[in-house]
Formats: sequence, structure tokens, C-alpha cells
Amino acid sequence: MAHKYLIIEAFKKAGEELKTQGIKKPSQQKKADLLSDFVRENEKLSMDEKNYRNYYTEARRKEGDEDISIKKIEIIQGLTHYLGFATYEEFVAANTKKKEGEFPFFLYRLKKNGKVIFIIIIVSLVGILFFTFIDEPKWMVWKEDHYEETAFDTELFREGLLKIYHKEKVENFKKIETNCETSFFDEKGRPQIWYYKRSKDELECFTQPGLHPVNGKTLKKITSYMIGEHICPNQ
Repeated sequence: MAHKYLIIEAFKKAGEELKTQGIKKPSQQKKADLLSDFVRENEKLSMDEKNYRNYYTEARRKEGDEDISIKKIEIIQGLTHYLGFATYEEFVAANTKKKEGEFPFFLYRLKKNGKVIFIIIIVSLVGILFFTFIDEPKWMVWKEDHYEETAFDTELFREGLLKIYHKEKVENFKKIETNCETSFFDEKGRPQIWYYKRSKDELECFTQPGLHPVNGKTLKKITSYMIGEHICPNQ
């Protein structure tokens, strides 16, 4: 059942984020676009937003303990990170509802079928061992205007400030000061700067797309209009 709830919770959070951006009734497509952008930037998987909508629609149709199957590990990892969990196993553990003296909810209806339960438990243990000993994550934290690699810190993790390490982010994602001499576009007219509108008259500018490192809002591509309004108003 975990894949089903993973996509549902991701869409729920995406909807809440879009509302904070002023979209009163965000559509499923806008939510899927946000999730697609996040996975593309953080897991390097380019997949059309329609796939995320299809997963969500399928998940909503399932009843009870029926689950869906998300095939791409990058999507599973990306949605897990989007929801603030370091590993998929942590998401499952945090969202497992236990009844006193019974199995977790995604095993409960199978508890009379000993063989099936045994197989599920073994697969879960193998997964936990794999992520714990083979693919132990590295971490990074935002320092004023850039990311730095850091050791795991429980307090930073609880505050949502600890992120899964990405070499490209550490090396290339920076917060910069801009002026009229800044190269906002490349030779083909493609944006090289992304921004977050901090207040009516203030932009925070970054060298790569993605999410704001502190508040998690989606950064927007710079436009000639925003440059004229906020950076070079007299030109």
C-alpha cells in the first residue's frame, strides 16, 4: 500500500505548496508539473507530468489495502525526498498504522496467510539492509548562499534543513546578487537565472532551477519582464 500513499501524499503537499504561491485551486496537472520538475532536478529523471497524474488517478481508485506499483526507482526516491524523508523505508515506517497486537496496516489483511507475510517481511528486511549498508545516503545543508556536504544531524533533519547530497547542487547551485550586467540568458535566449520573489520589491536569484533551499518553494525562470521590474527598472 505504500506506493499508493506515497503518490497521494506527494500530490497533497504539492497542492498545499501551490496554494501558498497564490493558486487557490491548483489543478492536478499543476501539482503533477511541480512533482515532475522536482524529480527531474533531484533524481535526473525526465518524465512527462501525465505519468504522475496517471499514478495519482490509479491510487485514488484503489480501495482498502490495494496498492499501485511505481516502476521507476527514481520516482519513488524523488517523491520520498519531496515529502522530507531520507529513504523510502522511513516513509513507510512513519506512515504505518499499527493496531495493538496486530500487524502493520499493509500486512494486516494478509496475516492469516503465513507464507505471503513471510515473503513480504523478507523483502522489506532486504530493502532496509540494502539502503543501510550499501547505499547509505550522504547529506548536505544550505549555508547562506550555497550547499555544503555535512554529517547527519538529527535536529537539522527534523527542521527540514538536511537534504540528500547531490554533487551537482553542491558544485553549481548558488544564490547570487544580480545587476544590469548579469548574463540572464545564454546565446540561444534560454534563462540562466531562476528566482524567488521574497517580497513585493525583492528577488532572490539562483544559478539553477529547483526548490528554494530554505522554504522549499519552486523557483521560477527569470524573464525580461521581471528583470525590468525588479533589477534594471530604468532600462
